[in-house]
Amino acid sequence: MSAPSLPASHSYFKLTASVLMVILLALHTLQLMSSGGRAKLPDARSDRDLENFGEALATAAQQVERERASSSSSSVSGTAQIKSTPTLTPTPAKRAKRGGGDRGRVESELPADLLENFRGKFRKTGGGGDLNSSTFSLFIDADKNVAERACTCHPPKKLSDRDFLKGGGEPKLSKASWSCSVRKARGRTHSSLQTYWAAKTGDDGMMYMHMPFLARLPNRSLAMAFQASAHHEGAKDQHLRIAISSDDHGASWYPSFEVPTLRVGAQWGPVLHYDARKSLLWLFYTESKSCLRPAAVSAGGNRLREKWLPGGDIFATHVSLGNPKVPFKPDSFAPPRMLYSETADGGIPKVLAGKLVVLRNGDWILPFWREKHTILGVCESDQEGSAGVLVSQDRGESWRPYGRIIHPGTWLIEGALAQMAKSDHLIMVFRTSAGTGELYFSKSDDNGRTWSQPASTKLANPGAKLVLTSVADNAHALVFNNHKRLPYPLQHSRTDLDLIASSDDGRSWGIVHRLESSRQEGRMFHYPSLLEVTPCKLVVAYTASSMAMMTGEERAQTDFNTYGIHIAVVNADKF
Repeated sequence: MSAPSLPASHSYFKLTASVLMVILLALHTLQLMSSGGRAKLPDARSDRDLENFGEALATAAQQVERERASSSSSSVSGTAQIKSTPTLTPTPAKRAKRGGGDRGRVESELPADLLENFRGKFRKTGGGGDLNSSTFSLFIDADKNVAERACTCHPPKKLSDRDFLKGGGEPKLSKASWSCSVRKARGRTHSSLQTYWAAKTGDDGMMYMHMPFLARLPNRSLAMAFQASAHHEGAKDQHLRIAISSDDHGASWYPSFEVPTLRVGAQWGPVLHYDARKSLLWLFYTESKSCLRPAAVSAGGNRLREKWLPGGDIFATHVSLGNPKVPFKPDSFAPPRMLYSETADGGIPKVLAGKLVVLRNGDWILPFWREKHTILGVCESDQEGSAGVLVSQDRGESWRPYGRIIHPGTWLIEGALAQMAKSDHLIMVFRTSAGTGELYFSKSDDNGRTWSQPASTKLANPGAKLVLTSVADNAHALVFNNHKRLPYPLQHSRTDLDLIASSDDGRSWGIVHRLESSRQEGRMFHYPSLLEVTPCKLVVAYTASSMAMMTGEERAQTDFNTYGIHIAVVNADKF
């Protein structure tokens, strides 16, 4: 006797339940993909895993189809036909929008070595784990890009009345954006340039002025801090001065004034930062404490003046600008507070030069470096020179040092810091020794706590300071001397001061404008500071000097009208 066949209704119910299970499982997967990854799904965390997951769903659907066909062939006639379940094709994973931290991040399943480079994971080394061996796709053929590409700024456009209503009736401006493309003609740039003097050698008896730093004030005027002396660099009277512009772009300036502080040694590297939340203008600087080089005669027979060597303790002071009825007074600065002592880290001097950056998470990051001097009996330290950052998580109330960035082939000083536009990564670009002939960079993916092994940017440089800053929402601007050390008799010259930009987070760069190109023996156009004052308008302050002016030699033959602090205003949307 043949075995009795199952009723058609029983087989239909079984198949229907299987199909529903597959559909529900597929809907659950799609829900997880659209939820930004907040729910955990251990088997679908990566593109490859999700592909496997989709293949599993497809296999299950095919199994249901086989069961349906088998059931259909063995069931009695007249059974209702079940439509075949379509094969489920794997849906590629979509990267969740960045909302802070690692939430919703979909990571690729790459080989271990490539995955480490992609994520920027840090292999900690001695000295606090400050370096890692990751590589990054930045400054790709940067030397060629600068020569072949040009960058321009697209100014903001006023929104319509309908857009105002959408925004609650408040007037708004769309922000500027930058783009870079291959130049159709060599030498063509998409910008215009105006130049002015902020201070000239001889003003207020100052024969030496250097390292300008710009900040924008709440009334739209500019503040500029710089170091100055009546004699030469490192003289005992070297102090900090501040000048205020009478306009919003630095075309005219009021006379500068000395920042009133109790000095012991020379003061160096002023850095200004305006905290809009508390209406405070901060001034960070370093002061020499023990690195006084005595007067001597060099091996070549040159007389060396007594001078303070760069670096010492790091200090901060600030002045309140909250009451517009109270004028800005020099004596209204708070007493300076030491942030980082020279005696820390084995007694090696600390120096500042780079802009303070406020990260998206609210941290304040201030780049600095430890400069080791090699004069016997002066500032001796067993510690090696290195770069790092000071981090404050409470808007300047307390600070902690991070990083000991070292390269065996060169020193890394005067670092310039910026946060990437499309990620939270930080990049710091360094001046190197003149013999290196290129700028170097390092990167951090943990808000400055650890840094990658430094590598060359391929951008030429004679061993001079640079400045890097974010502009608009999607770009970065960099000002630097774009040449290697020149041959004799121009070996001390610093020229070809270029403003370049990147609209792809530093992977490629293009020229915006060349600010200086004069080549004269000993002339220096260097140590830029950069500020975006309005969309597409950039202001650059830099020192115009010579080796003779820096050392205080041969002043009788100097034309004072060509030395001092120069201002360049670049309108990057002009053709």
